[in-house]
Amino acid sequence: MKRFGIEIPSWSGSINTYDEWKDFDNFYQKLEVYLGRGRWKDIEEIVEEYAANVTRE
Repeated sequence: MKRFGIEIPSWSGSINTYDEWKDFDNFYQKLEVYLGRGRWKDIEEIVEEYAANVTRE
């Protein structure tokens, strides 16, 4: 799934390690909190932070 111009992990993707699941879960928890508050600038910062920390195979 692509959002904010980057690829966001999906539940159907291959997330195999604990760290990958933890990162995925943390990302969506943060995103849900900020979506609830409607703070779009903060959402973009969270997405950028997540994208910078994602390691691709």
